[in-house]
Amino acid sequence: MDRRSGGWMAAFLVLALMGIGAPAARAGTYDVYACDTPAGTFTNHSWDIKAASQFTTGTCSAPGGTMFLDANANRLYEPGENVSMTFSAPAGATIAEFRLQRFLFEFNPVDNDPARKKLYDLGQLGSVPFELTGQQDPAVQAGLSDRWYAGGEAWQTVDPVVTRGSFAALAGYKGDATFLRYTVGCHTTPCTLWTNGAGAAGSILAQIFSATVTVNDPTKPEIGRVVPAGLAAGGFVGGDEPLAFDARDNSGIKSAQLVDVTSGASEIVIGSREFACDYSYPAPCPQATGAEITPSGLPAGNRLLQLRVTDAGGNTAASAAFGVLVSGAANGSPPDPSAKLTATFARNRRKSIDVAYGGRASVRGRLTDAAGTPIAGATIQVLDRALSARTTYAPRLEVTTDADGRFGVLPGPGTARAIRFEYRFRKALSAPSAATRVELRVAAGASLRISPKRVRPRGTITISGRLRGLPLPRSGKVVDLQAFESGKWRTFDTARARKNARFTSRYRFLRAGSGASFLIRARIRRDDSYPYYLGYSPRVRVRVR
Repeated sequence: MDRRSGGWMAAFLVLALMGIGAPAARAGTYDVYACDTPAGTFTNHSWDIKAASQFTTGTCSAPGGTMFLDANANRLYEPGENVSMTFSAPAGATIAEFRLQRFLFEFNPVDNDPARKKLYDLGQLGSVPFELTGQQDPAVQAGLSDRWYAGGEAWQTVDPVVTRGSFAALAGYKGDATFLRYTVGCHTTPCTLWTNGAGAAGSILAQIFSATVTVNDPTKPEIGRVVPAGLAAGGFVGGDEPLAFDARDNSGIKSAQLVDVTSGASEIVIGSREFACDYSYPAPCPQATGAEITPSGLPAGNRLLQLRVTDAGGNTAASAAFGVLVSGAANGSPPDPSAKLTATFARNRRKSIDVAYGGRASVRGRLTDAAGTPIAGATIQVLDRALSARTTYAPRLEVTTDADGRFGVLPGPGTARAIRFEYRFRKALSAPSAATRVELRVAAGASLRISPKRVRPRGTITISGRLRGLPLPRSGKVVDLQAFESGKWRTFDTARARKNARFTSRYRFLRAGSGASFLIRARIRRDDSYPYYLGYSPRVRVRVR
């Protein structure tokens, strides 16, 4: 019809749209849109338009489209015959506000039959009428003295935008209406809509160019299952498994967050999800059935988590807090908390080996599950500690098992030490799932110098040397000075290595006669204060002339 699509109507719409911003929804509310709104163009999914044979209806399915109800001319309408377009809030929600760019039009030639009435065009919020054209219940007409457009043969509205505050009848509105409706129809007696003597067809029209309805949703979402999979399964988790859950709400679930509440004082969001919401629907957001959130940055250890969901209106609900033991990613294939770990020295296939000072010995090991199946690609932590009192293990390196579960390590030169191998079936576990150790028993070493190497009877020599292995005990390290005499080594003196690991001593030959010859060495005995095993210096020969 020209009156819906003509140039004057387009100009009316342009004026209506100029400078008008979308109203901000309050907390607990959200806006639903239809047609060309300040928030954008929306296909109508929120207004239910009832069709009837003697009326023409339309909905906005494309930019510039409108919703309308139009009575056809040259018809007789029976009492109660009508057509309507209705916005209904979701169950448990009500309408807080509306913002409409609408057009009401009436052209109704006079019918000389006094028993016939005009059709009516009624706007109502819930059970409360707020504007009217044509003829309706006299009590309704009387109650809408400011908004009963009764005059003359033709009438049209001129308001570019109306809200709840535009109507005196809604001044005392309590916010409890669940629907907003426009109805075109015939009241209690037959109604006519004819053509006048000049051929102009009668019409009564309700048309909406733009609709924004603010829905008040006081209902919090309901969290159903926190599904027992991934993070919610309990026991050891890596911290990056998804959390599956179910949640529902009358307006749908807009977002979800997974929160670390371990400290109690501060909360950390470790995962979130936004759901796809379409605000052209009264319930714009989907239900969350079998939905998932994947966390990130979840620290290792015992953590207390909570799921929170938010509906379209901003109402939030939280699950009961639940605990997880975050222990990192699975380690190896197949990971096994009951794994078996073995390690021995390659040279003697034992768990300990003796090497000279500065010596090395490679270690070979294997990792299997409880049934003996190799665990491939697993990380093994290697730690060691010096074999002396009051030492503790410190991490040194990590190795990875091959396809047969095997690994190898060649420790560097150093002190005598215990070497420990640890496997964690999840990488961030504080305690190992399997562990074993070997001992590398490194002998002490020392240099030895004697001056002079030839001495007269009753002459004196100076013996000096330096321990090659550090660290020394605070009190120093006792060194035995020995000579080979009568087929065996005997200790003839001791010295103490202190600063710079040096030791020195003087010895006088009181009984040895001319022509005697002696081999002399330094012996470093094993004790708990010095991280080396029994060792000797090179031997030095001294002759008595």
